[in-house]
Amino acid sequence: MTKARLALLALALLAVLPVTAQDATPVSTQMKIAKDPLTAELLLAPRHLFKDETGIYIVEAGQGGGIAAESPFGTAMTGTTGQITRLGEDGVTQPFITGLFSSLSETAEVTGPHAFYRTDDSAWVLVGQGVPDLPPETPAWALLQYSADGTTLEKTIDLLGYEETVNPDGGAIDSNPVDFAVANDGTVYVVDAGGNDILKIVDDEISTFAVWTPVEGEPQAVPTAITLDAEGNVYVGFLTGFPFLVGGAWVEVLDSTGASIKRYDGLTMVTDIELTDDGTLYAVEFGQFTEEGPVSGSGRIVRLSEEGLEPVVSGLVFPYGMIALDDGTFLVANGSSFAPSSQLMHVREGDDFSTPVDTTAEPATTEQP
Repeated sequence: MTKARLALLALALLAVLPVTAQDATPVSTQMKIAKDPLTAELLLAPRHLFKDETGIYIVEAGQGGGIAAESPFGTAMTGTTGQITRLGEDGVTQPFITGLFSSLSETAEVTGPHAFYRTDDSAWVLVGQGVPDLPPETPAWALLQYSADGTTLEKTIDLLGYEETVNPDGGAIDSNPVDFAVANDGTVYVVDAGGNDILKIVDDEISTFAVWTPVEGEPQAVPTAITLDAEGNVYVGFLTGFPFLVGGAWVEVLDSTGASIKRYDGLTMVTDIELTDDGTLYAVEFGQFTEEGPVSGSGRIVRLSEEGLEPVVSGLVFPYGMIALDDGTFLVANGSSFAPSSQLMHVREGDDFSTPVDTTAEPATTEQP
């Protein structure tokens, strides 16, 4: 996705909720999300979610910081407010990994950590687009390997270097890694929304798995989400570039060689996808974009099948990451463009939040499903 087109999206979101690193106050009266929050804690630009037996992990891109730097979106306030937050079985949130890079640009574009994955041996964090000349202790454009308890950074895999050297899509040098998936054999697949490609990492060696070459005059592909099935097929969700046409996004299925074998069309601005154990495919739609800008409350969770698209949860406000739970309910990071007014929501099939809900009262913490 080109920098100019990303900035156009950010400018539109800025019109909805102006924030700066110094003045990032909740604007709850603009939100429609007070029903059944999983936690009363407000989140800082939440992105993807991860769940295992130890809890639910929320990736927060942060709200920048107090150091001005030149970013791909102009002057940005940068810092280390990105973090991974763990929600335990007691419903209490605790920082798991802190001090991650975060940038809040003058066009309100927040970049920082985007995705997380954990095993018994390691914890992995994917950090997106950074700024030039970052200090070594705040890496960006990288996949970071931590100890399993999140206390020690053990390895940094440089993804920007690959884009600068190989530039798989042949366009401008542009990298913003936003999601990744890990196969049973340890192979890592990284989605680069800026590079319009998927990178494959085996034993720290990076190669190009799939690429979508930009076509002059047409919106770019902009992959944003990835998951794998039991057969080794790769599912990829797409945001698409400006003007973010309603119904212009899709989910594509690739085989183990990177060849496309199936598409689910008719989606709008996909930010996450989830494939359940029974093979049900879900996607998160960030929302609809019009000539007046983004439409608040147009975000959805939808179910995809051969018969088409079926809305499951409607009326969400710029949702991003989602987890489908075993009982058929969902966790979703709602209000992802608001810092710090976002919340992790527990929603059910058929929920519709299109009617504004009073958010002036302090939301009550509920039990974790």
